[in-house]
Amino acid sequence: MQKFDSRDLTGGVILLLLGVFIVWHAATALPLGTPRRMGPGMFPVVIGGLLVLFGVLIAVPALWRRGDFLVIEWRTAMAILAGIVVFGVAIRAVGIVPALILQLLVTSFAEQTFRPVVLLAMAVAFPIVAYLIFSLGLGLPIPMLNWPL
Repeated sequence: MQKFDSRDLTGGVILLLLGVFIVWHAATALPLGTPRRMGPGMFPVVIGGLLVLFGVLIAVPALWRRGDFLVIEWRTAMAILAGIVVFGVAIRAVGIVPALILQLLVTSFAEQTFRPVVLLAMAVAFPIVAYLIFSLGLGLPIPMLNWPL
């Protein structure tokens, strides 16, 4: 046992640093505007500020709480990162529905146990939710299926 909770401390510091970077970048690169007439930098500054706040709220109590050593599970981290990359590459080539299914397949390797029923349920539900939100709800021109054949 450590004298502090290294997991929460590390996570809180990462959130804090990410928030500071987002606030700094948005405030220096984008016009903020005013609360009445918001500029394109206002929303990232607010989101970055919330990340800083949550980082502090997570990291500070971790200094007074005992915890285990931080153990990084590389398999999980790489599967999640690979899923994000696969989605980003596939969405333009094949559309959002196949890209979501490919992402789910890749990120399923993050789990220690393979659960095909849960994976199948998510592969059906996620594209339906994406269609309802992005196509019907927001009216965005994101192709649902874009087969290159």
